[in-house]
Amino acid sequence: MIYKDELLKDNHYAIGGKAQGLVKLVKYGLNVPSFFVIAPREKINENEIKEALKKLGGDLFAVRSSGLHEDGKTKSFAGQNKTIINCTKQEVYAAIKEVRSFYHNNAYSKDRDDIAVIVQVQINGDMSGVLFTQYQDKNHGIIEYVHGAGEKLVSGESTPERFIFDKNSLDVHEFAPLIKRALMLEDQEDYPQDIEWSIKDNVLYFLQMRPLSIVDDELPSLELNGWNYYVYHSFSLFINSIQSVASLKERQATLFGFNVPIYDGLLINGYEYYSERNDLLVNKLWESLDKGDFFKRYINNIYLLMARADATKKELKELNTSKLSNDNLLSAYKKYIDLYIDSYTPMMMRPDDYLLAKLKEFKTNNLNEMLLSLKDTLYGLEKINFLEAYLNNDYSSYIDKYSFSYNALGYQVHELTKGELIERSKGLTKEKARKELDELRDKKEIEKQNVINLINQIENPLHRHYIDLMNEFIYLRTFIAENSDSFFYQIRKVILEEIAKRYQFSMRDLLTYRYDEVANIEKQIVESSILLKRRRGELIYFNESGYQTYYGYNTYQILKQLQGSLVLEDSNIIRGDIACAGLVQGKIKIVNSFKDVNKMEEGYIIVTKMTTPEISFAIEKAIGIITDEGGITCHASIIAREYALPCLVGTKVATTVLKDDMEVVLDCINGYIKII
Repeated sequence: MIYKDELLKDNHYAIGGKAQGLVKLVKYGLNVPSFFVIAPREKINENEIKEALKKLGGDLFAVRSSGLHEDGKTKSFAGQNKTIINCTKQEVYAAIKEVRSFYHNNAYSKDRDDIAVIVQVQINGDMSGVLFTQYQDKNHGIIEYVHGAGEKLVSGESTPERFIFDKNSLDVHEFAPLIKRALMLEDQEDYPQDIEWSIKDNVLYFLQMRPLSIVDDELPSLELNGWNYYVYHSFSLFINSIQSVASLKERQATLFGFNVPIYDGLLINGYEYYSERNDLLVNKLWESLDKGDFFKRYINNIYLLMARADATKKELKELNTSKLSNDNLLSAYKKYIDLYIDSYTPMMMRPDDYLLAKLKEFKTNNLNEMLLSLKDTLYGLEKINFLEAYLNNDYSSYIDKYSFSYNALGYQVHELTKGELIERSKGLTKEKARKELDELRDKKEIEKQNVINLINQIENPLHRHYIDLMNEFIYLRTFIAENSDSFFYQIRKVILEEIAKRYQFSMRDLLTYRYDEVANIEKQIVESSILLKRRRGELIYFNESGYQTYYGYNTYQILKQLQGSLVLEDSNIIRGDIACAGLVQGKIKIVNSFKDVNKMEEGYIIVTKMTTPEISFAIEKAIGIITDEGGITCHASIIAREYALPCLVGTKVATTVLKDDMEVVLDCINGYIKII
């Protein structure tokens, strides 16, 4: 056994991270309850322990592990080892054996060095807690505390009280002595600290110190006025890292010979924001390029990219990754992910807003009807494909086509099953399905002819030119998304799942890597604490110079500031953009995924983040549509015009503010929702 004072004189022992923290507390002159440390693999007997306890004094003791890899900057292993408190002198020896045994049987500890064990006088304080010297940003810290022993805080038995302090202006209060000493420790260690403390009979004790295993990144200073909210996708960090690369001017210029100016962009916890100043720059760019047959050539380049992606998807389906060596597997990954980024890049370069502005200059009647795409996309054909699958009693091609839409870009993916489709078909008969299929085909043909007739009435050739371009880009908007998303679905299914299996990752952890880190996974594994920090929150900031990524809870502070003005006028009013005119009143249902569809009832207003194939059949029961995202050329707008349903898009907050069965007025004449 090595006692507290001996450790100060000769600190060459391998005593583990927790014991080293105690030694530092003593070295810095702070009040630490007496303790001794049993070194790894040190043989002890019960009599030796009894003698050692006499030197410590006290009646009750805490026995805890001190792993050699425990309580470091990158890992704390909090809660993964054994701690036994309130041991009497007679119980300490058995407790030491139990702590050691628990470590040896614990899965994470295998193939690691052994642990030391700390035996310390137990302080059952009048008040106990934990202090972090950094919280949200470098200028603030936090104290959480309970009245009584700290175990109630650690175990969750009691809800702690919380005190957030400004490190630059310490007022005189009861925690001032604790904070002052904690900041001294942070200064001496040159790193934010996680400190356990207790107060007993007005005496302050320090029980533990360790580096904060997760420190939030310091965020850039951003002027948050004038940012446009675009969409919410629940993208994984992996996809966000690809999106930021697709925004780079070098990537765009290589593929298309020009680039769209990215002035300022934020990807923050799944939400996208762009500076409104960028809109002006982008429209100027399109104006400068809008000459001769530029757009036709640009469209043709996009189709060539999509054709290459399509061919690659087929190639991927036949790839047997289980037979590839590690090097060949990662080489295949690099090849296909690079092609995927190429297929994604046009998503960052669409001229929809510019073309819409040009069309509005003509002040044409029936603009919305003419913006209805003449081409069939996944969103237009989904119901037809489903009915055909039902009639043929063969869902395989339907599943193959639509599985990718089940959040393949997020952390989880849902494989569409035949059972779910059979469930969906309840109430259908062959006769009813054939009739509905014929009606849908006839309806599509009539709609198509109506739009052709409207366009044929346009005499101005320039106006006609922009209508044709807009129709093409409405189609491309969906086509690019479904093509590149299904491409990634194949990469995920064939290659990423093999990488996750081979390197023993969960898919969630793997998708918390950046795409370029996966390419280097053979040489460098990202620490689990860093992955955890990334899951706490992320912000990617990109502009003309490139991009930077930041992690931590404090990213939500920026999100909160950006979303502060989304609900307008009063708490009962939400505004959006009118995609299809009308005025209805009714109850709402939140439908965001396949599992929500069955709760949709006839005569309700459907509220969703965005319309997707998996929920499109629920729209048939709706009397109106409300979405968080999108504009008048988005998928929801097209579907709403097909069904002639009042539709408000781009509300940004509808799925958050509204709840199932709320009564609302959906006013798609003035552009708002009023909660009744």
